[in-house]
Order: sequence, then C-alpha cells, then structure tokens
Amino acid sequence: MDNLSDTLKKLKITAVDRTEDSLEGCLDCLLQALAQNNMETSEKIQGSGILQLFASLLIPQSSCSAKIANIIAEVAKNEFMRIPCVDAGLISPLVQLLNSKDQEVLLQTGRALGNICYDSHSLQAQLINMGVIPTLVKLLGIHCQNAALTEMCLVAFGNLAELESSKEQFASTNIAEELVKLFKKQIEHDKREMIFEVLAPLAENDAIKLQLVEAGLVECLLEIVQQKVDSDKEDDIAELKTASDLMVLLLLGGKF
Repeated sequence: MDNLSDTLKKLKITAVDRTEDSLEGCLDCLLQALAQNNMETSEKIQGSGILQLFASLLIPQSSCSAKIANIIAEVAKNEFMRIPCVDAGLISPLVQLLNSKDQEVLLQTGRALGNICYDSHSLQAQLINMGVIPTLVKLLGIHCQNAALTEMCLVAFGNLAELESSKEQFASTNIAEELVKLFKKQIEHDKREMIFEVLAPLAENDAIKLQLVEAGLVECLLEIVQQKVDSDKEDDIAELKTASDLMVLLLLGGKF
C-alpha cells in the first residue's frame, strides 16, 4: 500500500498539470489497487482528497474520463464512500458525461451514478430533477446493440421508475416504444425479466400504460402466453405469470 500513497501524491501533482499520460498511469495503478483490495484502497482515496480533484477532471474532452468514472464506480460500491462522492461534487460532472458519444465513458459513468445513488431515494430524485431520464432513454435508443450499456440503462430505469416523481418524465419520452422494441428482440429469460422489472412500475401510470399498449406490448405478451402456456419449466411458468399479470394491468388497470 506504500505504492498507493506514492500514486495518490503523484496523482495530485499530475492532476494540476493536466499531463494526461502520467495521469493515465496513476489511474491504472488506482484501478489495480481497487481490484486487489477495494475497501482499504477506497479509504486511502477518501483520506487523500483526490475525490475533489476528480470533479474537475471529469470533462467530456478528457481521454481519462472513462477511467476516473470507473474508479468512482468502484469506490462507490462501499456504502461509506457514497456521501463523500456526493460531497466532492461528483454527481453534476458525471451527469454531464452522459452526453458523451464514447460508449466506455457512458458505461462507466452510468455505473458510477448507479453505485453512488444506490438505495437513496433522495439522490435518485436529484438525478431525476437533473434530467437524466430523457438522456438515458435516448442512449437506450442509440446504443441498443451494446448489451452492457442496454443493461446499465435498464437497471437505472428499474431504480428510477419506483419513484412517483419519475413517471411524468418517463411519459414525456418514447420509453414505451424503446422498451417494446427491445422486448421483441430478447429471447433470453434473464433479459426479458430485466425489462419486465422496468415495465411493471411504469405500467401503473395511465399515460405510460396507453403508450405501451399503442407500442404493441399486449401483442408481445399474448405471444409469450401462447408459447409458455403448456410448459412445465420453472422459468416459463414464472414468465407466463408475469406476462399475464402485466397484460391484466394494461387492459384492466389496478396494481401489478
């Protein structure tokens, strides 16, 4: 861990000079240290004051942004690091990075925001107020071929959709169309399950319910019911029940 202390000192100097080559080397060392001992490395990072520096380094034109976002995502796996990340002012620059065209930057930024805001309704509400929902829906449409990014968006939607304040924003996007399009392409049970977890809370909103029906979700669900109705496999029975419950919700109303 002595090397880590040296790396953190060097990082402070190179961060001020903005010499990207030296910076990348330091960031690689931090990622290696986090992979070996996440908790201890995170404590050292917190004590070093580096998090505040990261806020100024998270800029769209920097080649280091993906690695910095990755480090933030890793340290924020620890509950004790989440508030320090917020206090260091990392949320706003991370949200800005969601406008990047670089898929690795987008993936690591999504992970970082997801881990910082994990299990915190107040932080998730802050993200909603900062307009992340339309941005993420747009990303899902653009990068639907990228499995990791698609999964990141679905996890984010699943968390945000639980908040009532998110429904209005979701309703103003083409989320229904994107989710139904994605659903039609999925053949794996696990992937469909992830989409169901987003659809269920969204379908409790009248405006989104109508959008889902118009996007053809009922037809998709009917197809699943027809495919699975005679199966005795556990996964198929579970999917049949979920599809049936969701169809009832879409057509008759009520809670999922």
